[in-house]
Parts: sequence; C-alpha cells; structure tokens
Amino acid sequence: MAIQNINKIITKSPQQLEEKILKAIFKNNNSLLEIIDIINYKMFTIGDYSSIYIAMLELLKSNTNINNETVKMWLETNGINIDFEVINRLYNESFTALNIKDTALILKELYQRRFMLINMREIIEKQETSPACSSDILESINDLAMKSGEIVANNTKDTKCCKDVEHFMQNFEEKFEDKKTDDSIKVSLNVINSQLGGLKRGNVWTICADSQVGKSILAIQLSVDAITIDPNIVVDYYSLEMIKEEQENRAIAYYAKVEPQYIENPRKYFVRFDKVTGRYRDYYKENSESDEVLEFKDRIKNAVNFIHNSNLYIDDTPDLNIDTLYARVKRNYIKRGKIDLIVIDHMNILANGNPSEMVGELDKAYNKLKQLAKKLNCVVLALMQFSNELKNDELRKPNIFNLRGSGAPRHYSDVIVGIWRPEVYREVMDKHPELKGYCDLTWQKVRGCKKPDVTELDYHGYYFTEKTIQDDKKENIKNIYLDDEGNVIGEK
Repeated sequence: MAIQNINKIITKSPQQLEEKILKAIFKNNNSLLEIIDIINYKMFTIGDYSSIYIAMLELLKSNTNINNETVKMWLETNGINIDFEVINRLYNESFTALNIKDTALILKELYQRRFMLINMREIIEKQETSPACSSDILESINDLAMKSGEIVANNTKDTKCCKDVEHFMQNFEEKFEDKKTDDSIKVSLNVINSQLGGLKRGNVWTICADSQVGKSILAIQLSVDAITIDPNIVVDYYSLEMIKEEQENRAIAYYAKVEPQYIENPRKYFVRFDKVTGRYRDYYKENSESDEVLEFKDRIKNAVNFIHNSNLYIDDTPDLNIDTLYARVKRNYIKRGKIDLIVIDHMNILANGNPSEMVGELDKAYNKLKQLAKKLNCVVLALMQFSNELKNDELRKPNIFNLRGSGAPRHYSDVIVGIWRPEVYREVMDKHPELKGYCDLTWQKVRGCKKPDVTELDYHGYYFTEKTIQDDKKENIKNIYLDDEGNVIGEK
C-alpha cells in the first residue's frame, strides 16, 4: 500500500481528537497543563490545528488567558495565516472533555503508529540483512525517532541495572578526585552540605516545628542561601500564611543581615540607649546624612537589588489547594524553563478541612509533591506544624508522630527535621530556665545516608547559624587523627 494511502487512513480519526483537545483547552486553560508532557504540535495532522496549539502554548508561557481573540492576535503578530472562522468555531463549540489526558494519549498513540508505518519501509530497505524479528525493526524506528526529535512510546526507559559499567566506574573515580559535578542545592548550614550532601534533587523535605518557632524563617534562609550560592537556582515559594511583603522583607533582611523590623521601620535602627545621658537618642534625627545612615541605606539597597535580580518568586495566593498548586507549579516550570526549589509554607493550610478530611488531603498533597520533585528534578520543602498532642511532652520536643496526619509526611518525605526552641513555651521555661536560648535541629528521618546527630543552633531572631563549640566544651569531644596510611596517631 502506498505511503499516501497509509497516511490517509490513519489520519482520519486524529482530526476529531485534535478538535476535542483544542476545544477543551479553550474551555479550561489549565487543561493544557495536563497534556503538555504528552503531545506536541507535530502530532496534529491539520496544519491550522498545529498552529493554534503552538499559539496556546506561547500564551500559557506568557500567563495570558487563552481565548479566540488572544489566539488570533498571537497568530497575526507572528505572521501565521489561518482562517479565523476555524478558531471561532472551536472556541464557540468548546467543552470540557471527560478526560483530556486520555484523549491526548490516544492522539499520541495514533501519531506513533503513523510514524512507524511511514518509516518502516525506509528502514527495512536500508538494512543490509533482513531483520531477525519485529523488535529489531522497532528498535531501528526508535533510533530514527530520537535522531529526528520525535517521541515514540515504544522507546521506553532502559531499566537494566549497571548497563554501562565503564561509565559508572568513571563517575566513581571522579568522586575520589572531587571532579564529579554535584547538582545538589547548597545552603549556609554545614550539616546539610557535608553530612546530607546538600538539598538533593528529587527529594521531599519536611521541616516541622510548633507555631512561632521559626519554620518560615528557616525556609526563607535556605531559599536565599540557594540563590546566593548559585544565582541560576530558581525558587518557587508559596506563602500560604503570610503576605508576600512580609516574606520579601525577611529575605531582604536576611541578605542584608539586619532584623526585619528595621525594613518595616528603619528609624528604629538608629534609636539607641545612651549610657552617658541615660536616655534614648535618635541618631538619624541628629544627622540624617551620617556615614552610618548612608552605609545602612546602601546595604538595604544592595539587598533589594540582589533579591530583585534573583530567581526567587513568592506566591501568596490565598485558598490554594493541591490541585491548583500543582497546576501553577507546572505553569511556572514551562514559563521559566526550570524550577530547582519549591517551598510550601505551610502544608496544614494547603490541606485544610476537618481532621478526618485532612489525613486524606495530606496524603494526596504529599503524593503530588513527590511527583513534582521527581518529574521536575527539583527539591520540595514542605513546612508542617505539630498537632496539639505535642503538649503531652513536658519539653515540647519535636516528634515525628505528633505531626498532623503524620502518615503522609513519614511515607513520602526523604528528610524530616524538627526545630526545637524551648524558650517559646512559658511553661517549659518555668520548669527549665537553663534551656533559655537553646535551639537545635532534631533529625527525625533521613533517607539514603546516616542520620546526623542533633544539630545545635544559634537563633539570631531572623536566621539560624550552627553553634560554635566553646573552648570549655572541647575536652568533651574527641577528634581522631589518622596518618597517610590510616593509622590512629592521636586523639584530642
């Protein structure tokens, strides 16, 4: 049978599928996010439909509403001539398909069959010897598809373990020489960088703490650390509790190393107690052009410029649910080209509802976040608050089993770490005044490496640093030293 006839037979059905997909996108723009990883413009058999789909993709990237007028305008601007009656018909007959994803999968399958049939004769004719079996033909078609940039479902991922031993050993040797490229996200806390290898891509982290302990502060700190160490990092921060301006002020304050209150009210920075006079003095009022004032303004300006030029995006849209957030992340991924770090502040608001519903919502939410981490090759930081059961502990120490709906975080998280600051609890301070100023990271779960010991921190009001060991405590810590042959030569 001639190739033209094959093409004619197989392209008869896709036209209806193509119309359904375009109509569904006109009806619900977010439905495009469900199929964007499945089909591309090449799979449309009708040229006008292919051009309309391209226009829809570009409008999605620019965060523009997709309707008949915006599609027409984009096509006209880019010099693509289409009968606008076709666009109007699709728009006016638009409907929500029962499952646009299934429709797209069928369209993709038909396209793949067409691609295979059209190229089968060419591949067989090029073979010096007759193919041994149909799998040989299929493999040749898949090779051709990869070279031409096509997508073929039968080109499945190779699941053979250690298929390329030489490549594995080369990477292994590079690790000895510190030549292996590390794509993990680095931050300012050494325990994360050295003991956990940084924030590893594909992982979901859960940072848990009680209210007012410092979950959001730590999340902002890690976000700013990431973009400071690597300016190419893209951070998508979803602030479900606080407004965007508050989070921006925290980011600016952390980078400038000033307290956030001085961003909101900078005059307070220059009001200080004078021991000589026994009164408070306003140094800004005395000399608003002093070197100290100018240096402070420059520091804030540099921080603002850095945050402005960075790839830190803060979304404070209220009433987000996991489905909306999932669609928004995918939209941002298409728009920005990549996302390296996603922060959810915090999960208890995202998965709202009564206690019986929250367990199911959290399970669904964490499942979606795990998918995002793996599909986008990024890190997800999910902030969570403890339930009231934490009050049963006299010291209020973080406990993985006191997380609200703890099943989902324990199952889906790769790392769970709790922040403990006993001084925020009056009843704890009344019984244990010696704990005033104490702060630590309590590692509840770490997948893939040894769980670090409790990490003591210094809390500076708006950021955390790892606690330095005092001279009087050093005798309690043994450091073992080895010679070049690995023998112990001393302890301190």
